[in-house]
Amino acid sequence: MLKHSDDSYSEIALYCDGSNQVTYELKACEIPLEKLMETPYSLQAGDKIVAKFAARNANGWGPLSLPTDNGAQIKTTPMAMAAPTRDAATTTYKLVVNWQGLEIPQNGYSTILSYNLEWTTGDDGEWTELIGYETDSLVQKYQILSGVNAGQHYKLRVRARNALGWGDFSPLLEIKAATWPETPAPVTTAIDTVSGGILLNWVAPYDNAETITSYTVQAYSKLTDSFEEICQDFVLECLVPMSEVRETLGY
Repeated sequence: MLKHSDDSYSEIALYCDGSNQVTYELKACEIPLEKLMETPYSLQAGDKIVAKFAARNANGWGPLSLPTDNGAQIKTTPMAMAAPTRDAATTTYKLVVNWQGLEIPQNGYSTILSYNLEWTTGDDGEWTELIGYETDSLVQKYQILSGVNAGQHYKLRVRARNALGWGDFSPLLEIKAATWPETPAPVTTAIDTVSGGILLNWVAPYDNAETITSYTVQAYSKLTDSFEEICQDFVLECLVPMSEVRETLGY
């Protein structure tokens, strides 16, 4: 008799038929895990397997035993992991990714033995192991230096393995070999002869394989003794009226 999720019991004679000679001699029976997770037992990962048994002779059935004390725990393969995330250390020549390890209950109530990271460099569906399949690995951060080309897009996925096997792969991380723009050359300043305002010019820095979408310019303010933003635009120059110069910068 096995305990249901609602604390009732029912017989599981299909797998534990005590009249079967093998079962009788072994005084044991093996029940497929999936059967315990189906109706009427409906057990889930983390639940304890609790059972009772009785013996029969020519005079009939004896009383049922007490329930299992500290029964075995239902364990499963790990759940699908969250997608890896892009690390800020990613550049035009290296990809750096992180992922979150699995704990109870996501680990299926069984210790994680390895994390397997794979990547693909195109749309052909060919995935290549990076770490954790041939050799177990529990790292949660990985750096890819070989085969990375500036501006190219890549896809990565990760999964976990415990004693029962591999879980499903995570959703995909789509990542580009790019980073923030390089440090620009200093801004040049001049007085606009027409308006009397300040004309600022700059040269676009290398975009590091990601299109530049905006520039910000800061100037030293005598009023705050710090640098204050005086223009933000996509063009390579800006004209700041003298009235704004006086109000913001104190000149």
